[in-house]
Amino acid sequence: MIRAQTRFVRAQEPSIRAQTRINRAQSMSVCTQAPGSRATKSVRAQKPPIRAQTSSVRAQEPSIRAQISSVRAQEPSIRAQISSVRAQEPSIRAQISSVRAQEPSIRAQEPPTTYVRMKNKANGDIIS
Repeated sequence: MIRAQTRFVRAQEPSIRAQTRINRAQSMSVCTQAPGSRATKSVRAQKPPIRAQTSSVRAQEPSIRAQISSVRAQEPSIRAQISSVRAQEPSIRAQISSVRAQEPSIRAQEPPTTYVRMKNKANGDIIS
């Protein structure tokens, strides 16, 4: 689970960086337009939202880095839990074998299964 979260967070990082580069490139293209042209006015109108997106993406970066750090910090604890469970495995398998070995004697002690037949009073059918 933690590894999956780490991969998910790490997977987001390149897209955030790519979005930042795209936003910067769009911002730079605004500067290269001929002043006063219709395209320049259109692009200039887009400039504030692009800057806002860039800021938003940059603002998320520390949070994502913190998530990655948090997940990495939990990893040793999770590895220790896995090791602990693996260490218990032989004991658990031995218990299972012991119970399986007792199964025939337990079955021998059970009384034989008997079926009771009853008649349905309403229509006379036999119910098993």
